[in-house]
Amino acid sequence: IVWGSAQPSAAGAMQARGGGGEQQGMAAEELPMGMPDEDQLRQALVQHEKLLENSPEDIGLIRSIGNYYSMLNDNDKALELYARAMDLARKQGNQEAVLELYVDEGISLVEKGDIPGGLKRLEECSALDPKDVRSRLTRVAVYLQRVLPAPPAGMDRKQAIASAETILDEVAVLDPENEYAAQFRSMIEAVRSTMARPREDGAGA
Repeated sequence: IVWGSAQPSAAGAMQARGGGGEQQGMAAEELPMGMPDEDQLRQALVQHEKLLENSPEDIGLIRSIGNYYSMLNDNDKALELYARAMDLARKQGNQEAVLELYVDEGISLVEKGDIPGGLKRLEECSALDPKDVRSRLTRVAVYLQRVLPAPPAGMDRKQAIASAETILDEVAVLDPENEYAAQFRSMIEAVRSTMARPREDGAGA
């Protein structure tokens, strides 16, 4: 799954450039546009870890380092850093950072292969902020790009489509013009066309 294109600020090159203090932002700006290669990621990771030595409680910086590890497929390390940033965010009462970190954790859990755990984390984020669009769109991305192609035990394609549509209905109320939601709707319509199963009025499957 290309998280950066699935929804804004998800784990990916653009997210790694966001958040944190001024020093962190300057270092991250050295990354090229688009998804950097492994060498570029590791170089940026080294720079950010050096900055962290001087700013050990910079939530955005810790989160960005976690994102780099996630992009390098070291999701155990990423989750460790997200937990550290989460603890600081809660102590500082930074609810925005808490929500962002819930999504980061959900993504890393999915990338580890724990799709149910990742979805649960994302649902918890949506519950914390009923108006949060990002966590909802990330859940849709998981259903369409992880569950639909190869459903894990206890899940099936029909459920994945129905769940994605239900979440998109929520997003339509919160953010009617969201471009990512429109893209996901198109994907679902294409799948339903292939399956010859139009969505029934008032039903999610």
